[in-house]
Amino acid sequence: MVPDFDLFFLFRRLLVIFAMTYALVKLGSLIGRAVRFMRSRKTKVVLLRDYVYAQLAEMRPARFLPDVLHLAGLVVILAGVLYLHWR
Repeated sequence: MVPDFDLFFLFRRLLVIFAMTYALVKLGSLIGRAVRFMRSRKTKVVLLRDYVYAQLAEMRPARFLPDVLHLAGLVVILAGVLYLHWR
Protein backbone atom coordinates (compact mmCIF):
# COMPACT_ATOMS: atom_id res chain seq x y z
CA MET A 1 0.00 0.00 0.00
CA VAL A 2 1.40 3.40 -1.04
CA PRO A 3 1.19 6.18 1.58
CA ASP A 4 -0.69 9.31 0.55
CA PHE A 5 1.59 12.15 -0.47
CA ASP A 6 0.10 15.62 -0.17
CA LEU A 7 2.07 18.17 -2.13
CA PHE A 8 0.13 21.08 -0.62
CA PHE A 9 1.00 19.92 2.91
CA LEU A 10 4.69 19.87 1.95
CA PHE A 11 4.37 23.34 0.40
CA ARG A 12 2.76 24.75 3.54
CA ARG A 13 5.46 23.28 5.78
CA LEU A 14 8.28 24.61 3.61
CA LEU A 15 6.60 28.01 3.42
CA VAL A 16 6.37 28.16 7.21
CA ILE A 17 10.03 27.19 7.58
CA PHE A 18 11.19 29.81 5.08
CA ALA A 19 8.93 32.53 6.52
CA MET A 20 10.05 31.88 10.10
CA THR A 21 13.71 31.82 9.07
CA TYR A 22 13.31 35.10 7.19
CA ALA A 23 11.50 36.72 10.13
CA LEU A 24 14.18 35.60 12.60
CA VAL A 25 16.99 36.88 10.38
CA LYS A 26 15.26 40.25 9.91
CA LEU A 27 14.53 40.53 13.65
CA GLY A 28 18.15 39.72 14.49
CA SER A 29 19.33 42.32 12.00
CA LEU A 30 17.00 44.94 13.49
CA ILE A 31 18.16 44.22 17.03
CA GLY A 32 21.80 44.36 15.93
CA ARG A 33 21.31 47.73 14.23
CA ALA A 34 19.50 49.09 17.30
CA VAL A 35 22.31 47.94 19.61
CA ARG A 36 24.97 49.47 17.34
CA PHE A 37 22.97 52.70 17.17
CA MET A 38 22.60 52.92 20.95
CA ARG A 39 26.37 52.43 21.43
CA SER A 40 27.06 55.65 19.57
CA ARG A 41 28.82 58.52 21.36
CA LYS A 42 26.73 61.29 19.79
CA THR A 43 25.06 63.59 22.30
CA LYS A 44 21.52 62.98 21.12
CA VAL A 45 21.99 59.22 21.11
CA VAL A 46 23.47 59.34 24.62
CA LEU A 47 20.42 61.29 25.81
CA LEU A 48 18.09 58.80 24.11
CA ARG A 49 19.98 55.86 25.66
CA ASP A 50 19.78 57.42 29.12
CA TYR A 51 16.05 58.03 28.63
CA VAL A 52 15.49 54.41 27.61
CA TYR A 53 17.45 53.19 30.65
CA ALA A 54 15.43 55.46 32.95
CA GLN A 55 12.15 54.19 31.49
CA LEU A 56 13.25 50.58 31.91
CA ALA A 57 14.28 51.25 35.51
CA GLU A 58 10.87 52.74 36.34
CA MET A 59 8.88 49.96 34.67
CA ARG A 60 6.89 47.87 37.12
CA PRO A 61 6.42 44.23 36.06
CA ALA A 62 3.37 43.89 38.34
CA ARG A 63 1.46 46.24 36.04
CA PHE A 64 1.81 43.78 33.18
CA LEU A 65 1.00 40.65 35.16
CA PRO A 66 -2.73 40.58 34.23
CA ASP A 67 -1.86 40.93 30.54
CA VAL A 68 0.78 38.20 30.77
CA LEU A 69 -1.69 35.88 32.50
CA HIS A 70 -4.32 36.64 29.86
CA LEU A 71 -1.87 35.83 27.08
CA ALA A 72 -0.80 32.63 28.85
CA GLY A 73 -4.44 31.57 29.10
CA LEU A 74 -4.98 32.24 25.41
CA VAL A 75 -1.90 30.19 24.54
CA VAL A 76 -3.19 27.30 26.66
CA ILE A 77 -6.58 27.48 24.92
CA LEU A 78 -4.90 27.58 21.51
CA ALA A 79 -2.75 24.57 22.42
CA GLY A 80 -5.89 22.70 23.53
CA VAL A 81 -7.73 23.53 20.31
CA LEU A 82 -4.74 22.44 18.20
CA TYR A 83 -4.43 19.24 20.20
CA LEU A 84 -8.10 18.42 19.68
CA HIS A 85 -7.85 19.31 16.00
CA TRP A 86 -4.87 17.03 15.32
CA ARG A 87 -6.10 14.22 17.55
